Amino acid sequence: MIEKLNAILALFTPERPEWAAADVANALSIPRSTSYRLLSRISGAGFIDTDRASGRYRLGLRVASLGVIAQRSTALQRAAYPVLQRLAWESQETAALLVRLDSHAVLSAMADGPRSPVSPLLGERTPLHATAGGRAILSALPDEERRTMLRGSLASATATAIPDPAALDGALLDAREAGVSVMRGGAWRDGDVGVASPVRNPGRSVVSSVMLAGPASRLTDARVQELGALVAQAAAEVALAYRALEATLRSDDVGARAVAG
Repeated sequence: MIEKLNAILALFTPERPEWAAADVANALSIPRSTSYRLLSRISGAGFIDTDRASGRYRLGLRVASLGVIAQRSTALQRAAYPVLQRLAWESQETAALLVRLDSHAVLSAMADGPRSPVSPLLGERTPLHATAGGRAILSALPDEERRTMLRGSLASATATAIPDPAALDGALLDAREAGVSVMRGGAWRDGDVGVASPVRNPGRSVVSSVMLAGPASRLTDARVQELGALVAQAAAEVALAYRALEATLRSDDVGARAVAG
């Protein structure tokens, strides 16, 4: 049932937020009767709602509430969330925390600015080399680790991704020197611009980054320069907040064990 739930929920995207039962059946190559039965069960659990007028299904409030909880589940997300909120307000754009998972960057927390949001999906995965946030992570990795990754398969996810390892490595070294990675078409849609900086945690491999994303019409070269400074500052604040929160959690854990003992 978990696999079926995941397959159905994955169909809902910003471009197609509503689905008819017959279309779900066609997309998943299952009988219509099975589609209706699964959608009814998922709806009963609160994960999707039904539009009574059209009979189409859309994501329910339970999914939205779980998304809010998910953004604050780990110490890193909890440390990043207030910083992202402030960054989104100051920049007027979408601010996000991306976390490395193997060769992908995963959208782990997000805050929309007052202007039109980019509207990515929480949990969305993108190859590291194909998004500004992923490149920020790659640029901060130790040389040997970074080059080992670049020797692997680089599946191009956007038209502006650099598939050649040598050319990409040069771009990553430039980003390392600047402290900021900028990529046109390097957010969640090809028309967006991504500006990102790695979250550095001394003594550990960099596994996350802070990114701002918005349409190219707003993120001109001059604007990108301004946002780069904001993003770098935010990434440093997230790192400090994360270390402080981890220290507090460790202290609380030691105290709890002492009381229990």
